[in-house]
Amino acid sequence: MKGDFMQTFGNYLKQLRNKKNLTQKELARLAGIDPSTLCRLEQGSRKPTPRMVRKLARALEQPLAELMARAEMKQIAENLPVFAERLHSLRKLSGLTQEQLAEILDCRKSVLAGCESGRRPPGYLLSLKIASYFNVSLDYLFGLTEGNKDGNQAGLTVEQEVVLSILKNLPWLTCKT
Repeated sequence: MKGDFMQTFGNYLKQLRNKKNLTQKELARLAGIDPSTLCRLEQGSRKPTPRMVRKLARALEQPLAELMARAEMKQIAENLPVFAERLHSLRKLSGLTQEQLAEILDCRKSVLAGCESGRRPPGYLLSLKIASYFNVSLDYLFGLTEGNKDGNQAGLTVEQEVVLSILKNLPWLTCKT
């Protein structure tokens, strides 16, 4: 079996349903969706809408963020090289080693190294931590936008904003006379 991140949303949904010992008909009823729609979702012939994902998450008692991330996993996998390059660039510009950033993000260095090399997709929570730490959007990290965040009024590049952020956080040296 390929890595967990390569599973389709449909396979993951079926796995969750089976874990709860539910039939397709039972899950469809609990989620308030048509059984034929659920069947097509599990087969991978239909992409879930955000509303469907919310209903399924509630019915399966699963975190919405996890199910939403799984629904978008194909797009995430396709944008992994961009994510890896941007993560590497942001880390280097901030002057951090992988060890230092891993400690800041509360993850293992091997996980961060895998994300930075493009061999491993970041989990949803790690993606959020990275975006928050570097003050960039998830859309930017995954290459869906060129701008790094909403509201960048100065028109700065990500690299310029990172440098500016570092400079703002440097302790000012005081002269003692």
